[in-house]
Amino acid sequence: MITLKNYILYLFLFQFTLYSQVTVKTNELKADNKSITDNTIAFNSNLAINVSLNVHLETSNGSVDNTFGNLYVYYKKNETDIPMQVGFHSVTFYLKTYYTSDILFNTVTLHKNEFYNTGGILYAEYKNNKNQTYQSTKIAVTGGSLATAPPTPTNQKIVTQNLKYSDDIPIINSKIFVPNNTSTLFDLEIYKSQSEGQTSAVNIYAYEEFGKKEILLKSTAIGGYFDSYFLIKNIKINYDALDFAKYTCKLRIEVRNYSKDLSTYQPYTDILSQNKQDITIILTKPILSNNISDNQSLTIGEAVKPFTSDSPYVDFTIPCNYRGCNITSDYRYITTFKWQTRSEAGNWSDIPNANNKDFSPNSVFSENVYYRRIAIYNGENFSISNTISITKNDQSLQNAICCNQTLPLSTSQPQEITGSVPTLENFTYQWQICTNLQNNSLNWIDLPNGKSQNYKHTFTEPAGRWTGETSFRRLIIKNSIIINTSNSITISRGRSSLASSKPLNNIEPTEETPSNNIVSTYPNPINNLFYIEGATDINNVVIYDSFGQKIDIDKHQKSDNLIEVNTSKIQPGIYILKTDNTSFSKTLIKN
Repeated sequence: MITLKNYILYLFLFQFTLYSQVTVKTNELKADNKSITDNTIAFNSNLAINVSLNVHLETSNGSVDNTFGNLYVYYKKNETDIPMQVGFHSVTFYLKTYYTSDILFNTVTLHKNEFYNTGGILYAEYKNNKNQTYQSTKIAVTGGSLATAPPTPTNQKIVTQNLKYSDDIPIINSKIFVPNNTSTLFDLEIYKSQSEGQTSAVNIYAYEEFGKKEILLKSTAIGGYFDSYFLIKNIKINYDALDFAKYTCKLRIEVRNYSKDLSTYQPYTDILSQNKQDITIILTKPILSNNISDNQSLTIGEAVKPFTSDSPYVDFTIPCNYRGCNITSDYRYITTFKWQTRSEAGNWSDIPNANNKDFSPNSVFSENVYYRRIAIYNGENFSISNTISITKNDQSLQNAICCNQTLPLSTSQPQEITGSVPTLENFTYQWQICTNLQNNSLNWIDLPNGKSQNYKHTFTEPAGRWTGETSFRRLIIKNSIIINTSNSITISRGRSSLASSKPLNNIEPTEETPSNNIVSTYPNPINNLFYIEGATDINNVVIYDSFGQKIDIDKHQKSDNLIEVNTSKIQPGIYILKTDNTSFSKTLIKN
C-alpha cells in the first residue's frame, strides 16, 4: 500500500529526474542545401557533402550546472568507431516555457573516404557544467568508401593494416616490386592511441638485411588526441637507393612517442609484415608498352568505340659489349590482364570477366567514366596503364578549337591554334598532340606547355614519314579529372623541298649530314618510343642527359633508314641526341 509520504517522495524523485534531463534534438537537416526528411545522409557519387543542421536543446531544470555547457557535433565511421568532432559551440539556455537553446551548424563537411561503406553516423552531444552528457538521435550516413573489414594486423609491436600499393593495388605474397630505373609507392595504416598534447614520430625504413644499411623512406608526425588508424600515403622506394645486387631488402617501421614537453621519447620498432611474412623489396624489370587509348568525348546516347592498346612486354635482351657479339633478344609478352573502371566520384573496381589484352565497354553512358588496364607478369609484378576517359560531350561548355592548317613545306611553322572559353569555373586546360599515326593508331600525349586557352606549337624537326600530319586537341580538367574533350584539328606539312630546306635545328649540311639525306627524329616530345629516319649508323646513336652523362637506351634497326629507340627506362626530362663523329645534335623532351 502506497502511503502519502511515499507518494510525495516518488513524485519528487520523478520531477527531479525529469527536470534534470536535457533533451537534444536535430532538425532543419540539409545536405548540399537540399532538405533531408528521412534522417539519412547519402554520399551517392559525391566525394564530399556540406551538411547544415539546427540543434534544439531543452530542459526544465534552470540550474547553472545544467543551462551552461558546450555542444559538440560528432561523426563515427561506423557505430563502433571512436567519435570525430566536426562542430562545437558554447551554450547558454534562455527561459521561455522551458529553458531552451537553438544552435545552427551550417559548415559541417563530411568526406566519403572517412566513412565505412556499411554506414556511419552523425549526432549532437551536449555536455553540461557537471560533465553530464546528452545525445541526439543518430543521423545515418551511407555510401562511404572505406572497406568494412580491415585485415587482421600481423605485426607484433606496432599495429598496422592495409599495406598496399598507392595505386590501390594489393601487395601479393609479401613482395613489393620496384621496376629498374624507376620507383614504387605504397601506403599503410598504423594504429595510434595518445592523449591531447602528445606527439609521435613515425619513420619507415628500407633496410639491407645483411648489409646493415638503412634508407629512410618516409617520416611523418602524429600530434594531438588520436585513437584510431592513421593513414600514411605515398611511401616511396627508389630503385637506385638500395644495392639489390648484394643484399635482401626489407621494411622496418619505427614509432617514437614523445612526452608533452618533447624532452623524452619512447621508441618502438618492428619489421613490417603481411600474413606473418616479412615484406621483401624485389627489383624487377619494367613492363613496357602498357598503353591504352583513347579518350572519347561522346554525345548523349552515343556508344563507346572499342579501345586500342599496345602489347606490353618485359625486355630480357642481353646486350653485347665486345666486338663480334650478337645481341640476344628475349621479349616476354604479357598474357595476364585486369581491366578496371571508376565513375567520376568513385573508386577503381575490377570489371568482371575483363581479363584480355583488349576491352570494349559496348555501353552507353550517362556520366563520365574512366578505364585503366593492369598488366600482370608472373602473378605478382604488375604495371598500370595510363587512364582513359569517356566523357559526356557537353556542348554547353563551348570547348571548341580552330582550325585545320595546311603548310607548304616540311619546315613551315603553324599559326596559333585558338580555342573558345568554356562556360565553367575553376578548371584548367591541357593541350594534347597526336604523334603516332602509323597503322591508323592514335597516341595522344600531353604537351608540357599546353596549359592556356590557345596554343602555339613549334615543330623542332622537318616532317618525316609519319609526321606530315599532326593532330591537336584540348582537354578541360576539373579536380584533376578530364571532364571534356574538344574536337581535334590537323596540321599538314608538305614534304616538298625537304632536301633543299634548312633543318629546323639549324644544322648546316656537312659531309657527315649531307643535304640529300637529312636525319629527322620523331615524335618530340616523346613518350616511350621515338624514331630516327635517315642514313645513320645505329652504333653511333647516343643520348646524353643535361649533365653530359651518356644514357643507356634500347635501339633497334627497323629498316635500312629507320631506327627505333626505346626510352622507357629513362626518367622524364630534357636530353640531347647525337650521332657520334657527326655534327648532328637534337634536343629531346621525355614526358
